[in-house]
Amino acid sequence: MENLLIPLPRWRAVCRPRHTAEGDSVLLSDGEALCRPTRKGLEAALLAAPLPPRCDFWDPAATAAWRRAQGLPPVGVLVSACLAGERCRYDGGHNRVPGAAALVATGEGFPICPEVFGGLPCPRPPCELQGGRVVSREGADCTAAYAAGAAQAVEAARILGVAAALLKARSPSCGIGRVYDGSFSHQLVPGDGVAARALAQAGLTLYSEEGSPWT
Repeated sequence: MENLLIPLPRWRAVCRPRHTAEGDSVLLSDGEALCRPTRKGLEAALLAAPLPPRCDFWDPAATAAWRRAQGLPPVGVLVSACLAGERCRYDGGHNRVPGAAALVATGEGFPICPEVFGGLPCPRPPCELQGGRVVSREGADCTAAYAAGAAQAVEAARILGVAAALLKARSPSCGIGRVYDGSFSHQLVPGDGVAARALAQAGLTLYSEEGSPWT
């Protein structure tokens, strides 16, 4: 039985065999995974693999093409990567929610982090919305990075053909309906994050982890 080449994120510092409960041997390396052709075994190996020290995400065009080639259904929903367990929070942590992680692990969800898409590092200074700008706690204007990341999230949605997104509540990029007020005092005000607003304008239905069909 031939090995199957599957496009994956560029995992860093991970290049060793992983063995799954199904007996499949999977090699995660820089930019690819070699495995026996059972999707369940690959998904289990990905869940067992260590997270990379920085965030690298799937290429939406490669993902869409591979799923078509394998006869798999299209991705159904964008998922804030921190909810799937990626360490892309401003402090280098994550906000893993089992339902969101399961969406990504099974291929039904595609992980996005608009802040990382916009070129911001992990970790990074916390940011909040202040009027029409996104400002760090130190006073740096990060609006351009947030706007660039939002545009990439919209482009990922277009390429993948998704109609919904599961996003991190209260985030300056992904918050839906309520966001922090810009005072860095955990006060909430009505509003949407930069990427959430762009995705809504692109026609996606938005959900947060605080209330969705998956969480």
